[in-house]
Amino acid sequence: MWFKPPYPLVEILWNDATALEGGWLDPEEFQKKVKDEPYLVRSVGWLIRETEEHVIYCCDVGPKGETNGRSQIPKKMVKEIRYVTTRKKVAKVVKE
Repeated sequence: MWFKPPYPLVEILWNDATALEGGWLDPEEFQKKVKDEPYLVRSVGWLIRETEEHVIYCCDVGPKGETNGRSQIPKKMVKEIRYVTTRKKVAKVVKE
């Protein structure tokens, strides 16, 4: 049975924090090896909460609005939020 989730479907473009190489590096090695470029990520899910500090979305929504697979992104890392809409009807999947 299909149901309409109570949350909007969104695509979030954001800069993820990245792990840097471990171990001792002198200043010259550090300048050569460590890149301080952001890691740009695109995530899709249902937006379940947005505050001044965070955006929280989930991957799964149940028929009563229950959520699973939640992620929280600090708002300062978010570049853009796009609301996803669909106008096409999906063909019915037939089980064999």
